[in-house]
This record gives sequence, C-alpha cells and structure tokens, in this order.
Amino acid sequence: MRFKAQDEGLPQIMVIPMIDIMFFLLVFFMIATVNMSDAGTLPLKLAGMQNLQTNKIDGLTVAVDKDNQLFLNGGQISGEQLLTTMQKAAVSNPEMIVVLRIDKNSQFYSTSDIINLLKRAGVKRIALAAEKRS
Repeated sequence: MRFKAQDEGLPQIMVIPMIDIMFFLLVFFMIATVNMSDAGTLPLKLAGMQNLQTNKIDGLTVAVDKDNQLFLNGGQISGEQLLTTMQKAAVSNPEMIVVLRIDKNSQFYSTSDIINLLKRAGVKRIALAAEKRS
C-alpha cells in the first residue's frame, strides 16, 4: 500500500484565538482591579443609614475596628500618635476632611473619644462613613 506524500508546509500561528484570550484577560484584570480598590481599607462592618448621601471624599481616614484599635489610612496607630499627626495635618491644611470609619461592633466611647481627639487636634471637618440600608 502506497501512501501519498503530504506537503505540510510551514506551521501557522492562529492569531484570532490569541486576541480573544488577550481581551478576556484584559477584562478579567480590569474587573479584579476595580473590585480590589477598597482592599486597602480595613474590613469593617459599618453602621447602616437609610437616607445616605454618597460622596467621594479625599482626605485622611481614621478607622476603629471591633477591638477598638485605631488605624490611620490603613496603618495601626496609637491615640497619642494620632493626636500629633492630626495636629500637624490641621496646621498644614485647615480645611482637611477626616473620614471616620467605625466598626458597628466597636464600643461607643471609642467613637466619642476619637471625635474629641480630632477636635483637640484642630480638625474642623469630620465625615462619618456608613453603609446604606435597604
């Protein structure tokens, strides 16, 4: 039995499926990046509010977790360090906004202590972060 010799030629790279895969990867990483934009913040369970205004505020963020530990822009800080940092920030920018992100399971006195500390530091504008209730 005689087989016919086949001319295979040069191998070809299929470009169209590669382009599809690259677009899929691009979209995947774009969505993953958008979802991770809040990954730098602490995982707090914020208190809920019904009539909530949503605004994007650029400023310093002070957070209190459920164990009443203080965080400034994601890094843990003591009360004395927070006071000195806020005093310096208030002198350099008197109109700065400080966003308070307080876990709903933290104790109330920590919230009042933080507000009093910010007032002593000279912070004039304080915003409270909350989750919208449905």
